[in-house]
Formats: sequence, C-alpha cells, structure tokens
Amino acid sequence: MEKPRLQITTDNYSFESMRNGKALYVDKTGYIWHLADSATKIYFLSRPRRFGKSLLLSTMKAYFEGKKELFDGLALSAYEKEWTKYPVIHMDMAQATARSGFRDMRLALTNYVSDVAADAGLSLQNDELAQDIFRRLIRFLYRKYGKPVVILIDEYDKPILDALHKSYINEVVDVMQGFYQVIKSNVDIERFVFITGVTKFSHTSLFSGMNNPTDITMREDYATMLGYTEDELTGCFSEYIDFAADKLCMKREALLEKLKRWYDGFRFTEAPLQVYNPVSIGKFFQEYSFKNYWYTTGTPTFLIEQMHKNPFKIDEYTREWVSPMVIEKYDVTHLNPLVLAIQTGYLTIAGVEKDEYGVSFRYDFPNEEIRMSWYNDMLELTSSAYMEISAGRRRLLTALNHGDVDTVMKIIKSLFAGVTKENVGSVHEGYYRNMIYMLFTAFGISVHSEEQVAGGRIDIVAEVYNNIYVFELKVSRTGTAEDVKRLLDAGLNQVISKNYIDKYKTHQARVCVVSVVFENKYHQLKGWKSFVD
Repeated sequence: MEKPRLQITTDNYSFESMRNGKALYVDKTGYIWHLADSATKIYFLSRPRRFGKSLLLSTMKAYFEGKKELFDGLALSAYEKEWTKYPVIHMDMAQATARSGFRDMRLALTNYVSDVAADAGLSLQNDELAQDIFRRLIRFLYRKYGKPVVILIDEYDKPILDALHKSYINEVVDVMQGFYQVIKSNVDIERFVFITGVTKFSHTSLFSGMNNPTDITMREDYATMLGYTEDELTGCFSEYIDFAADKLCMKREALLEKLKRWYDGFRFTEAPLQVYNPVSIGKFFQEYSFKNYWYTTGTPTFLIEQMHKNPFKIDEYTREWVSPMVIEKYDVTHLNPLVLAIQTGYLTIAGVEKDEYGVSFRYDFPNEEIRMSWYNDMLELTSSAYMEISAGRRRLLTALNHGDVDTVMKIIKSLFAGVTKENVGSVHEGYYRNMIYMLFTAFGISVHSEEQVAGGRIDIVAEVYNNIYVFELKVSRTGTAEDVKRLLDAGLNQVISKNYIDKYKTHQARVCVVSVVFENKYHQLKGWKSFVD
C-alpha cells in the first residue's frame, strides 16, 4: 500500500508553516471564530502539555493578522466575511523564565519583553520594568495601527512553575501579577486576549485586580477544541489508519481499538466528550509503532519536585469522588498533588456524579500510555536503579513467560536495592506492594493490586501470556534469617489456607504463587519462596 501523501508533524507549532508546507491539519478554526465573535474579550484555557496549545495560538495569530489565504477550505473561512487585520502581541512565556534565582528570572522576563517590543518597532528606554514595556507596547501598537490590540500569551505559568519550591516563589508571583494586570488597565484598547498554560492559577492572586478571564477550561462547547475526537481520527487520518493496519498486519477495527486504549480518554468537562492526545497520535503515524510517546517527551519538572516533597498513592485518588472546589482552589503556596496530576494530564475525568449537593468528579488515568508514564516517572523518582532495570525489561518479560521466578525476583530485588531513605522517607502501608505494582505497570504487564477473592485480598496478581503470578508480601521487623523463613512459610500457607488461587484455576493458565519478605529498616527484599499449582 502506498504511503499517505500529506506529512504529519509533531514539532511544528506554526499554523502558517503547516499550511504552506502541505502538512496534515485537523481543522479547529471554527472554534476560533466563535471565540472572536463573542462579546467576551479575555479568555483563559488550561490543558496538559503537548496538547496543541501553541498551534492554537499560532492559528489565532494568523486569523487576526488577516491572512485569509491560509484558511482556504477551513471552517473559519465560511464564517468570516470581513477579515480585519489587527496588531498582534504573541508571547511565549517559556522564553521569559530562569530557574537560577529571582534576579535572573526578572532579567529574563525583561529581556524577552524588550525583544518583542523592539521587533514591533517600539523604542526602548533604560531600566524599564517588563510590565512598563508591555504597557507601552500595547499603547504603541494601538496608536500606530488605529485598531485595538490582540494579545496571545502561551505558557503564561512557566515562570511560576520554574520557581515552585524555591524561596523566591512569592516574589515571582508578585512580578507576574503586576505584568498580567497590564491587560486590565488597557482593556479598552484590546480586541481579544487569550491566555493558556498547563496549570490553572486563574482563581488565585495571580490575576487579582484584573477582570478574571472567562475560563473555558471545562466548558462543554470547547471540550474538543484541542486533541482529536473519534470522528476526527477516523476521518482526517483514514489513509494513515489503513496504511498502519496493512503495515502492522492488523484489521482496521483492531487497530482503532488499540489506538483508543493507548491514546484516547482525555475528558475535560462534565459531558462525556473524550479526545486523543494529538502528539501521541501524530508520533504513532510517523513511526507506526505503539510506544509510550508521552513519557519520552519529558515529565514536568515541577511535578517531580512536588512528588519529592509530598509522595502520594495515586490509586487512592482514583477511587474517590472529588468536589470541583478542590480543583478550583489552587494556590502556589498550598500545592495539591492531585490537582497537579490532573492539570498535567496524568489523571482525567472518569466519572461524574450529581446530587442535591452539586457535582462530584472521579479521576483516573486516561489511557494505557499515561498509566505507564506515571509509574515510569514514580519508579524513576523512587529508585536510582530504575534505568538499569528498564534496560532489562525484555529479560523480565521472558522470565515471567517461562516461569523463571528466581530471575523475576532478582530483578525486583535490584529495584529495591536502589531505594534510599532520602527517596521515600517514611514507608507507608503497602509501599512494597505499590513498588512492584508500579514496576509491572511501567513495563506494560497486566497487574492488579489488592485483588479481592473469596478468602481475602491478594497483594499482587500479574498476568503474563499463559502465566498468572500471585504474590503474597510480608514485612520482617528484624530481617533475621529465622524471621524471614517463618514469614515466607506463613505467606505460602496463607494463600493455600484461604484458597486465594481457586479463582484462577479455570483460566487454563499456570498459576505461580510467590511468597516475598522485605525488611523495614533499609526497605530491602530479603527472600522469596514459590510453588506452581
């Protein structure tokens, strides 16, 4: 089968470049027209990283600059009749940050705003603050062109995120608050303002004093403005789907089902509207391989730093119903790891419940790719030996497939060998179970934690090919050989006496029971004992 003609790009965020270069573009321009046609002037949108925010702003820029030819054949061209050209200030605040200190951050912001102003033709003065340059730039463009100014701000939160957990965070917030308040003071000469980023600081002091932007983050009418819907995937990527199915020797329906399981599931509103991650889909159709593309794009540094300070068991959150107030009350001085996990895209809305008290949300991983990414990140954070273990993924899968318990346990043991008190602090109940669960999940192994059976709860159940592994975990306070032996036997006897494996005897699979003992002083694996049923 011949390869599709249009190119797919995942690293080009320029709408003009994509249209001139004949790259595949999924038409989202109708949303832009409806935003611009509204009486509302200032908008805010939060979405996870790698979700198309920069391309959206680039498209808005081309529209407000009146580049009609770029929109031929797109939805917006059917709506717009006037094509008025406006002066546009397009800022990427990722260019205005520094992690080395407050002075460097303030200098980076000033230098960046100065460059934007100089490119627009504004004469600069010595020792001006960034907010003063920004204010003069808006007024300069209004006078020069005689039209209200469009302001597009990408990654508005980057300077703040880079300062999280730093001693100077409040100073950075003060500077950015003053900078963004310039928008309010010039609202009469502004045509349209769109602010986007990963986190949702819009209801904190950051925008106090400014007319709060209209937050469309959870608006149903803009739920699918970023990301790909099912119809967009099967329509716009139809040729690529057929080509991939042929290349991978899969039926089209099976391929679509697997794409959905791996890359779909992001939901941002009460309405059950889901989208695929656009970068993951793009990369899949570049490589025609099911991979964890999200993980390879890099974990947000601020999330990892927060997890160092306040580790939490994500499974507990996926079982709870959460009030929207938990998400709305987001303050840089009181960071909630659940909120960070949601806003960075690791968790998404999985259920909505309404009663007389209002609405509640339940969150979960959107798909397999994100679930694997989370546990990759947490394992890497927890164990210094994780990279070495990752290189042995195939060895672990082979050992599990062949029932080689000793090799499996040696690999698991090396994971704990890389753990220090500094990594994990005080060990909470179920820590050892969670570590093994994370390892298996990160490697794409089907695993269940605290599996309910008639006789009680099994610590870990892993299914690999035609093998089912049942792990019973025990913790020794002393770590002595005598105590370890006693607990190993107790673990096996518990599985037998409580009939833990009866549930799996009809699966036509080999069931391997493994009793494992850890000691609690150094968090090390001390021994294991097994039998095959």
